[in-house]
This record gives sequence, C-alpha cells and structure tokens, in this order.
Amino acid sequence: LPSTVAGLKKITGIGDYTAGAISSIAFNKVEPLVDGNVIRVVSRLRAVAASKKNTKFIQYVWETARKIVDPESPGAFNQGLMELGATICTPKSPLCGNCPVQSLCLAFKETKRRRRPHRKVESTTCSSSATASECQLCQSDMGIPESVTAYPAKAPKKRPREEHVAVCVVTRPVSPTMQENASNSGNNRVCLLVKRDAKGLLAGQWEFPSVGIPVSTPPLAYHARRDVMNKFLRSNGWLSAQEVKDDENGARMDLKSVVHVFSHIRQTMLVEKWELPGESDSRSRSERYDAAGKEGTLKWVSMQELPSIPLTSGVKKVVRLALKQEAADKRKQSFGGGSAGRKRRRKPSGK
Repeated sequence: LPSTVAGLKKITGIGDYTAGAISSIAFNKVEPLVDGNVIRVVSRLRAVAASKKNTKFIQYVWETARKIVDPESPGAFNQGLMELGATICTPKSPLCGNCPVQSLCLAFKETKRRRRPHRKVESTTCSSSATASECQLCQSDMGIPESVTAYPAKAPKKRPREEHVAVCVVTRPVSPTMQENASNSGNNRVCLLVKRDAKGLLAGQWEFPSVGIPVSTPPLAYHARRDVMNKFLRSNGWLSAQEVKDDENGARMDLKSVVHVFSHIRQTMLVEKWELPGESDSRSRSERYDAAGKEGTLKWVSMQELPSIPLTSGVKKVVRLALKQEAADKRKQSFGGGSAGRKRRRKPSGK
C-alpha cells in the first residue's frame, strides 16, 4: 500500500480525505485531512463566513489544515482535530467553555465584541485590514454574529423553478366485472390511474393523467388546458378518439389548483374532473387492462379506495380535492331530493 497521498489517490475509491487519513495516521506522514468536522473548526477559528459548497473556501480549509498539522504527530493531530469538531465544536450546541483552542478562535472573540462597527477578517486570505464585505470567501458582511454557530455560513437556497401541470381525474361507472369484487361493493364509480415512466422524477409511481403546460400568470385558461389534456389522453390511448373528440360527453368541470413543492420544483397542479357516462368506449377497454393486473400502465380504482393506495404526496393532494368535490356534489343531490320530499309532505289544512 502506498504511503504517500499521491500514491494512495491512484487507487480507485480513495480520495483526498481517505488518502490524508491513511498517510498521516498509518504512515505518520505530515499530511492534512479535511472532513465536515475540520471544515467547521477551521471556519470558526478563522471566522470565515463561507458555505461548504464554496470550492474556494474548501481549498482554503485544506491550505489551513496543511499549515497547522503537527509535524511530530500528524496522525494524532488530525484525529484530535476531527474529534474537536465532533465533540466540542459541534454544529448546533458547541461547548465553547470547554474548548482547548478558545483563545485562538476568532468566531468566539467576535461574539464578545458585538459593538465593533466593522468586523475584520484576520488570518484569512484577505488582508488584515479587509472587511467581510471585501472578503473573497465570505458570502456577505453579516455583522457581528450572536453565536459561533453562524460559521460556516449556510449556502443560500436556490429558489425552486415553477412548473404547471394539467391534471384530469377521469371517472366512469363501475363495470359488471369490477362490481362483483367485494372491495368495490357500494362504490358506483372508478377513476383512472396511470403509471409514470420508469425513469425520471417519481419514476414508476401511479398518478392521475398529468401533462406539463406552459407556466403563465394567470395560469393557462381551462378551455386551453382541456384541449391539451384531450390530445394527451388520445395520444396515449387511454381514451378513444371519439371520446376525446366529443369532450362534452359526460360531466366535465374545472376544480381548484393544488401546489406541491419538491426540493427543486414548485409544481402547480391545475385539476379538472371528467365523469364519463356508462356507455363509454373506455369501459370495455378498461376491463382488458384490469385483467392485465398491476404490471400494466393503466388501472381503474374506486374513488373510496384512493386514500388507502400508496400514492405520492402530490397525488394525495389531488385525491383529497377530488373526494371533497364528490362529497359536495352528493350533498347537493341529497339536499335537492330532501327539499322536494319535504314540500310533498306539506298538505293543505283543508280550511
């Protein structure tokens, strides 16, 4: 096994940190090593308000670690530096009162001098007279921090990109085959779920038919979204050409929008509901899909079963919206029928 960092890095799977650790600890070579703990310790010792994602800052940490490594016991020193970060100079609750290098820590000194008008970034790559705003490493002049936990600085979060998606909750009456299934007893409608591609975001997950549309303010008008969805449903073979052509076939309505935020995407789902009539071409075709089982890319599921099916968080939001609308529709029907009944029961007094 090579004893030098250069020789160790030639071995597949060994990077800067592992090479520095093996070389200094196993072979007593005067080599630095840098991990998350060392980054935090150096950042606080030198009061550098930079993010771990800043490549120049990481390079600076390596340079600093190389300068301070003990030439007599490099392995023990490197392990002690990592242990210092792991047990004393911790991310959230540092034990500054127990720190053996407190007198050398610029971050600790700064917390004791909050009234200084300008903070000087001493001992960094900046000149001794440079302020934080002039520092090439610091993200910004954050003033005098209240705690050493301000170091290292957190990377600014990238704003997630906006994405608009048209979603269609397609429902139809339960077929005779599905009605025989006990799990569907009492449920008179089923909805269409399709499987996403095997690659990409949410690969292989089940969802309602969904298609991306241009982002706009206000969002794309309903009639335009409906045209996009018609083309999408027809191109995938999920509905027949006649069904899509006659999109007034059945009750179709625009629902509210639902927002779901991923780590990098803010997705606005513009939802509509389409209730197909009983005599639909999709009915016989759906039974063939049912027979294919879960290996297919399309299936019909009862509305009441949706909450118990494993679905993504975004799709569950659409489910709640669809079920809420269905409950509202049932209440309207019930209210209308109840009112008529009460009116019929009111008989004249005969006077």
